Amino acid sequence: MAKFLTILSIIVIVGLVFTSMIIASLPALSFSSEIDLEPGNHYFTADWCGDCQEQSIDIQILQDEGYTIQIYNTNEVPEIFKDLNIKEIPMIIVVKINEKGKQVIIRLKGKQPIKKLVKVLIKDNE
Repeated sequence: MAKFLTILSIIVIVGLVFTSMIIASLPALSFSSEIDLEPGNHYFTADWCGDCQEQSIDIQILQDEGYTIQIYNTNEVPEIFKDLNIKEIPMIIVVKINEKGKQVIIRLKGKQPIKKLVKVLIKDNE
């Protein structure tokens, strides 16, 4: 039994050391408290992106239902993708101003179901 506990202890210690090595090698995540976008809904897309083309159908439906969504295409304005550190598309960024006047940023990476978009996006009359 003592030998089993010793082996188990070694496994746990090795696991913890290995996990801390992995975590230490990950790049630090940085979240800016503000970004240079006006409050509202912002959709980032590209002509060559299949998921973007599918998401664009939902974006058009939402626009028809009263959502204002600013669309940025990497082929037309590549500099904004770099400025906002957008490395994954499609991406939707919703910028809101809370009751304390602080900017609240919601980033949705990848193709999103329309039901989720309805919950997150700002509708024109809100």
